[in-house]
Amino acid sequence: MRIDPRRKRAKYVARLEALMGELDGVISDPSGYGDLQVRAMNTLIGAIRMCYRIVVDVDVERLEVELAGLKEENRRRKEARGELGYEVEG
Repeated sequence: MRIDPRRKRAKYVARLEALMGELDGVISDPSGYGDLQVRAMNTLIGAIRMCYRIVVDVDVERLEVELAGLKEENRRRKEARGELGYEVEG
């Protein structure tokens, strides 16, 4: 099973955006309860932090996959050129 980081990120971001919209409604409600609005603000701050973490994690995964591909391509090219990664002393 292959995980598509972009699709996963898009799904999580969409869920977090919906959650943040609802939290904003609680916070902005003029007839709301102060303690619940403060809790909603704290939850909103946590959601925003999570958005940054998701992006960072996904971007790091993407870069790791890119690096692995570069290393593999480098290895294949060297192998095709006859470089096996060691030298023979004469």
